[in-house]
Amino acid sequence: MEKKFAQIAIPLAVTGNFTYSIPDEFVNKIKIGHRVKINFGKKTILGFVVDFIDNCELKNIKQIIDIVDDEPIFNFELLKTLKWISEYYVAPFGEVLKTALPKRMCEKILTPKTEKGVFIDENLKEILNNTATIKNNQKQSSLLNFLNSQENKFVSLSEISSNTNFSSTYIKTFLQKLNLQISEEISFPKFLRNIHKTILNIQLNQYQQNSTNEILKKIDENIFHTFLLFGITGSGKTQVYIEATKKVLEKNKTVIFLVPEISLTHQIVSLFQNNFGKLIGVIHSKMSDGERLNVWNLAKTNKIKIIIGPRSAIFSPFQNLGLLIVDEEHETSYKQYDMTPRYNARDVAIVRAKENNAIVILGSATPSLESFFNFQTKKYTILKLPERVDNFKLPKISIVDMKNSKNKNTTSFIFSLPLIEKINERLNKKESVILLQNRRGFSSFIECINCGHIEKCKNCSLTLTYHKNDSILLCHYCGYKIIKPLFCNSCGFYFSRFKGFGTERIEEELSKIFPIAKIQRMDIDSISRKNFDKNVLEKFANGEIDILIGTQIVAKGFNFPKVSLVGVVSSDMQMYMPDFRASEKTFQLLTQVAGRSGRSNIEGEVIIQTYNPENSCLQFVKKNDTIGYLNFELQERKILFYPPFSRIALIEFLGKNENEVFVAINEFKKHISLNESLIILGPSKAVIERKNQNFRFHILIKSRKKTDASGKILRQTILNALNSFKQTKYFSSKYKIIIDIDPTSMM
Repeated sequence: MEKKFAQIAIPLAVTGNFTYSIPDEFVNKIKIGHRVKINFGKKTILGFVVDFIDNCELKNIKQIIDIVDDEPIFNFELLKTLKWISEYYVAPFGEVLKTALPKRMCEKILTPKTEKGVFIDENLKEILNNTATIKNNQKQSSLLNFLNSQENKFVSLSEISSNTNFSSTYIKTFLQKLNLQISEEISFPKFLRNIHKTILNIQLNQYQQNSTNEILKKIDENIFHTFLLFGITGSGKTQVYIEATKKVLEKNKTVIFLVPEISLTHQIVSLFQNNFGKLIGVIHSKMSDGERLNVWNLAKTNKIKIIIGPRSAIFSPFQNLGLLIVDEEHETSYKQYDMTPRYNARDVAIVRAKENNAIVILGSATPSLESFFNFQTKKYTILKLPERVDNFKLPKISIVDMKNSKNKNTTSFIFSLPLIEKINERLNKKESVILLQNRRGFSSFIECINCGHIEKCKNCSLTLTYHKNDSILLCHYCGYKIIKPLFCNSCGFYFSRFKGFGTERIEEELSKIFPIAKIQRMDIDSISRKNFDKNVLEKFANGEIDILIGTQIVAKGFNFPKVSLVGVVSSDMQMYMPDFRASEKTFQLLTQVAGRSGRSNIEGEVIIQTYNPENSCLQFVKKNDTIGYLNFELQERKILFYPPFSRIALIEFLGKNENEVFVAINEFKKHISLNESLIILGPSKAVIERKNQNFRFHILIKSRKKTDASGKILRQTILNALNSFKQTKYFSSKYKIIIDIDPTSMM
């Protein structure tokens, strides 16, 4: 087909693509996936070529101004996956493309940072070894030894300098005298330099070997397949990932490894560096824009073969993907919840794998109900790791009833007597303790003891959390904060009382009970500094910290050999949230944090404090019965017709004027076509009625999987309603419409 017109996606919140004509000089150069410079309205912006057409009846079509890159930045497979995201999550294609790129690549032409160096191969080593001036020069022998020690790869002048103590200028002059070509390559971020392999000889146990064999067999078949690696905490899932990665690299294919939290990358990266050296790259939000751009380009130019990172790493521009690993696949952090597109990286990984005939490994000690159901319906193959790699037992779990008087501590209402006694016992043994409280701050709110007034956020329908260290009241949703008032803003009384407690309060109380113990708090407030979380985790692992207090971040997949006790200070908070996933999230959190206890040869113990000891979720946690819990919860979901027995979409209208938003969402509902596959609930006020000065209303739509397996009817119904509603007088820019397919939270 002759290329006359290009379909261009714009990285803005606009629906549809735009047609531009292709100048003659670009006809043989332009390809799908290219960034191009175009005039859009009164501005010159960058767009993406997503298709070509040979005829167009539109008049006064603008021309493409320029092609930005030598090669397309999106390959065909990735572009197809991004198109699926756009359609499945009902999101503008241009916004999806923008999400897939490093920041600012949609706004300006950015070039990666490069370094000068030399490519070391056997020919270069032969030249160096045959040069008499080097052999006879003792000063330069260290330079020769370093260059000879390198594998076939590009080595920058700065790297040579740091390893030989010669200046880059001296090295450059020296190489030029030998007529050796100095070239320029994309530079590695600092934290990925000077990586050396230190492969450990790890013997797989029977379960690890069986799981690995099953995965390697499918890798050899070169067909798409999804494995659910169900391994208890400490069962060695990471080593199975490593063995699968080795096999994929042997076949000259690439690997994406997703982790749910940035803090988890440190341990995973270290293990993968030991095995794969400089073949790995890391992408996460704490990196600078320049570092992210360079890692992206290293992946695109095939300089690295493995990318490790949180959800955005799923968009790594690899060719020839062979393996996608989603560690802790149950984590809701894989779902983008605060901006369009609201994609789930776990599900996108499966789509990318299918497009590449690749293997997916979903790993978890507490699989999501969706993944477990997919195993039951034979969509996934389950692989079980039922034993810890050190053959040590899972920790003993005890539930403490906080209503029972014999458990009550007269010095602190936060800690029960059994928990205090166990902490003291472990500290005397020089062992480590983790305490979980999934709420940060000092107290949940402060209340006037005279009139009962509670300070609330001026932007949200939420109480302000008291942070004693900074003497402020803070909204954890919008960031609004005020200095703690000396007098009640309602009645002027001078004394308030604290209600509820967070990690900050726990830290203060614990310091009074155990004044000699080294205590560290780890939550969003405390880890805002760069590398703080890494430093704290290293100190805790080395025994420099006795007690680590934290929110759910401390429950993640860390291995701390000295931890013998885990205490859950309040297990009830999350369990009774108005969300159908509340029980599942609580079970996962408690099981995961319990798994931090009792590694290596230290016997582990877990104490869970609660006011509801008979709760089914807690009883399954106590018995370490994950399969039992999943089957129990599936029956509950089936009765209530929630996922995985249905697909759901949450439609949110939010704006400054409550009445306008309410009228608009009610009018929108009239445009939703009735269908026997769908159940429509609402409109109703959101659980958090007001957030960031915006009033919020929800419509929930359930789609029957039996008659709408792919969710196509659900999505098309929403899209039709949206297009129809936009033609009415009620559609306005005064409020925002959010469409969330497969939401992980109903709040």
